[in-house]
Amino acid sequence: MFAPLMMLSILVPGTFAASSQHARCHSNKLPASITVAHVDRNNKNDISFRLYTDGMTTRCPPLTKHTSHNAPQALKPRKVYECANPDATFSYDSHDGKLKIWVANDNGFFGGSVIVSDLAPEVISVNLDCLSS
Repeated sequence: MFAPLMMLSILVPGTFAASSQHARCHSNKLPASITVAHVDRNNKNDISFRLYTDGMTTRCPPLTKHTSHNAPQALKPRKVYECANPDATFSYDSHDGKLKIWVANDNGFFGGSVIVSDLAPEVISVNLDCLSS
């Protein structure tokens, strides 16, 4: 009788610990749409867009201005920035026009990239891949 109680005391806490780990993806892909609102051709490191995914709509980057000259902050290549919803992050490299996007939600952690150029459509659709292990 004592042995089964001892086994339960070992197994039960282990099952609760597993639920507190990072969420695994419920699907391999997360469909997303991007509406590019602004790409400054003179300052190629200036871009703003809206990101739409299942259950999330957010502006990237959030509306913040430099206090010194009331202009949008120039983005640095390979630096990751938060969107208005911090569950979405992005990086933009003006040299090749690559916009990388990462989204964390209840279904897992997803990421992907698109190329933003003069020829890009107004709405860009992308399937973000599951990055949760």
